[in-house]
Amino acid sequence: MSNSYKLLVFSHKICWKSESSPSGWATDGGFALQMDALAGKFCEVRIITAVDSSKSRSGEMYFQSKNITVTGLNEWVNPSRSTLVKLVLPIWILRYLSVFIRQIVWCDYIHIPLPSHIGLSGFFLSLASRKKVFVRHCGNWLLPKTQTEKLIKWLLIKLAGKRVICWATGGDTTPPSENNSNIEWIFSTSLKSTQFNSQTEPKKIGQGRLHLVHIGRQEWEKGAHILIEAMPEVLSKFPEATLSIVGAGSALPALVKLSESNGLQNKIIFTGKLNQAGVLNILDNSSVFCFPSYSSEGFPKVVLEAMSRGVPVITSKVSILKKLIPESGAGELMIDCTKKSFLEALDKLTSTSGHYENCSINALSYSGQFTLEKWADLIITKIEYTWKVKIH
Repeated sequence: MSNSYKLLVFSHKICWKSESSPSGWATDGGFALQMDALAGKFCEVRIITAVDSSKSRSGEMYFQSKNITVTGLNEWVNPSRSTLVKLVLPIWILRYLSVFIRQIVWCDYIHIPLPSHIGLSGFFLSLASRKKVFVRHCGNWLLPKTQTEKLIKWLLIKLAGKRVICWATGGDTTPPSENNSNIEWIFSTSLKSTQFNSQTEPKKIGQGRLHLVHIGRQEWEKGAHILIEAMPEVLSKFPEATLSIVGAGSALPALVKLSESNGLQNKIIFTGKLNQAGVLNILDNSSVFCFPSYSSEGFPKVVLEAMSRGVPVITSKVSILKKLIPESGAGELMIDCTKKSFLEALDKLTSTSGHYENCSINALSYSGQFTLEKWADLIITKIEYTWKVKIH
């Protein structure tokens, strides 16, 4: 390492111990990859986050960097039960207060992805300790839904400045805040630059064949049910079409039941949760990435993963996607989150092979700017400029 700066991260990404991991710890999604990218900039990174003691986990992603250590905190209640979490939070913070303080004293800088109750607790303690903090707001900055999300946004607008660097995950034609120009947009990604070079040929539609794919946490508002309901009409035009639904979540049993009730067992594949290699393999064999989400999104990394493999995208106008897809020319936006709108977008995308192939070419060329290396460099450049230090 070329510096001696130590970084502490307060997070709420569920992690677990894994014998297969070089660091001994694993999680799912892109968090481990992002922490590895930051670990390349600091001499040591310590992560305080929630831990799960389950023995069996799918879709494992390992923390690879040897300078990353994880301090796992046991949850007392299910994080999805927000009211109960708030009730026990003061006692829970007192239980781990000494852990928080020791780690805050140890570090030089603190990174906090928000929203989360661990992150928010760490944020207040960091401010009280007069530490320099950089925050990434990872939810939907433009449309906060809960009172806690609204409070966090208000706090960041008030506090972002010299000691608190703040990014809002997503993007728009205007800055994140009219009231505080210190807050900037940042993209989110889980792909290294080398991973954008493996797919060089644009995709083409086979005669009668179409492989649709939906990837994400399988909650109802993510929209997989819209795709299942649309499959009979899709099959009338593409008799050999299939749909892969990747991911786990509370809506999965209902989605399986919906598939069965429509007699689509042989046309819809539920893969469960996959790691990044498994996701990219699915995408390499897919025709269209479908993301009819009406959930609160920041910058869905999976859309970039699809684009990096040359897979044209059909998505809703949620968050950054209403700007990203037209700007890139990588697919079609749905008018609204309905079966009718999805089928119209699919027909527009596939009506001519030339249009589909152009979308594939555009996806490949546009997505290459969103690499983990550029993401980490953007963060470090801002830190160095604001805090007048040399990190890397």
